[in-house]
Amino acid sequence: MALQDIVTKIESDARQQAKEIIEKAQQQAKTILSEAEKEAHEIEEEWRKRYQREKDEIFKRREIVAHLDARKLRLAAQRELIEEAFAESINKLQQLDSEGYTSWMNALLEEAIQSVEDKRGEVLLCKKEKVLDEGWIKRFNEEHGTDLAIAKERLSASGGFLLRIERVEVNCTFEKLVDFVRDDLEPEVVHRFLVR
Repeated sequence: MALQDIVTKIESDARQQAKEIIEKAQQQAKTILSEAEKEAHEIEEEWRKRYQREKDEIFKRREIVAHLDARKLRLAAQRELIEEAFAESINKLQQLDSEGYTSWMNALLEEAIQSVEDKRGEVLLCKKEKVLDEGWIKRFNEEHGTDLAIAKERLSASGGFLLRIERVEVNCTFEKLVDFVRDDLEPEVVHRFLVR
């Protein structure tokens, strides 16, 4: 065999071998690519399933939180209405006519003075008091045999008074009176607002 034939044979064998190597590499690349696509598809499918599973749970949690927030807002609105109702009751007490107001204050003071032994003390009036005065306390003292005086100190309440005898204080201000009945009345007020 001539040198040329040997070179041609080597070249032919090399081309054939290169062709086989390239085909094999291409086949391996296709297999790797196919496996990678399959794995990517499986990962994508797993995430899609996970999303579907968790989506319902996420929406359920958000719905629960939304219901809790709505309930908090409703309770806050109810609380505000209740506060307004009790504030309005104080406003109504302030609008009592002079005769009704004086009569009520006499009854409150009479009840307050019965709760203490000593009948000497002072009555603290509110800063904006227009009905109760020295004449009122003088008449009360004469009718009940007490020795009460109007204190120079004034209260920042909406109405009513505070009886102070030694270390005992009986608070008959509108705010305290409303607070006193509030626990009993609040369920009824809440019920009235809910029925509306």
